[in-house]
Amino acid sequence: DIYRAVVDEKPVALIRMRHFVRGSNLHCIHLVNFRETLIWKELHHPYMLPLLGIDRHCRFPNY
Repeated sequence: DIYRAVVDEKPVALIRMRHFVRGSNLHCIHLVNFRETLIWKELHHPYMLPLLGIDRHCRFPNY
């Protein structure tokens, strides 16, 4: 899911990763997401937004 938001008066995109697994498979998915995040953090391209950070505690409503 992708949401629009504002941080420090700048428009940003929030990406919510939804997972439909539990247990040890969920841990593996978190590791894969973490690795992808590290790669995204280093990417710089005019058509890509920079990665500002990760929030594992915020919960968005399910629509």
